[in-house]
Amino acid sequence: STCRFQADGERHCQNNDESSLTDLAGCLFGFRVENITMAGDLILHSDWITIFAKGESILAAEALHQKLLRIGFNSHLEALHGFQLVKPIRAKYPVGIIISQFGDNREMLVNLRELAMHKIPSIYITSNQNNKAWQSAQVGIYVENNETLNKMGSFASRTAFLYVTDVLCEYVFSRNYDENVKLLSDYAFQSRKRNRFLG
Repeated sequence: STCRFQADGERHCQNNDESSLTDLAGCLFGFRVENITMAGDLILHSDWITIFAKGESILAAEALHQKLLRIGFNSHLEALHGFQLVKPIRAKYPVGIIISQFGDNREMLVNLRELAMHKIPSIYITSNQNNKAWQSAQVGIYVENNETLNKMGSFASRTAFLYVTDVLCEYVFSRNYDENVKLLSDYAFQSRKRNRFLG
């Protein structure tokens, strides 16, 4: 399937054998594929990545963080509450990534403002289309899901955010495919060697 965004903002999907997985992903979760490539390009040209998230969004943030580390990116994530501050960064091309389901958390809004104050480009991933903060980021990725505050668990948003960050990593990985395959192979070898039983 491919998706076309009409003037009314609605997605219209049709079969097309030449469509990519990212097109299909955009159709399923409502995000614009061009925003994924813009975010991916920011990551590719960065020399320092700081990821911010709270609550169950931290699970998607941690998964993204680990994937970036495995292919050599200078990624940073503070999972402990109270430590997610925009710290002084000695880098020429830093970028900030914020993941927030509702996008109305005061801490995440402050982080966005501080990134802007330090002229650090930001990528904002959220499911709240009415949130103005994500629209003020350099790249805003809206992820469609119908989750509300009245819930037993963050099933929909967690699945959607993991999928979107996986698609983002797929794009980043594909830009330097051969080099990244080698980095993953080296990482797997070191992991096997570290976990091997002694004797």
